[in-house]
Amino acid sequence: MSEVNLIEVDQRDLPTKVKVVWCLYLVALLIGLTHIVGVILAYVWRSGLPEDNLYRSHFDGQIRLFWISLVLIIFSLLLYFVVIGPLALIAVWIYFLVMCIIGLMKAIDNRPYN
Repeated sequence: MSEVNLIEVDQRDLPTKVKVVWCLYLVALLIGLTHIVGVILAYVWRSGLPEDNLYRSHFDGQIRLFWISLVLIIFSLLLYFVVIGPLALIAVWIYFLVMCIIGLMKAIDNRPYN
């Protein structure tokens, strides 16, 4: 018979890890590229967490926010030479900022992201 090895995750560090990723996302709005580190950490720290875990919802939300924002930025850059392109980039920046603030506030209150 084969043995199933379960990965045990230290639950005490999860609130801090979630907040670190949200802060990396917020810093990316000012200096850029830290959101790439944030999404990598979210993927790594999410592994081994059960689906119904409070912090799993934050990691899932962080990953989803990264990919949605990336698609919206690419779309905005394609429209950049049309009048709507620069406005779309500003809208994506504001969307990313608002979602990060909402996520960080929910993480501080120990509420799920969804």
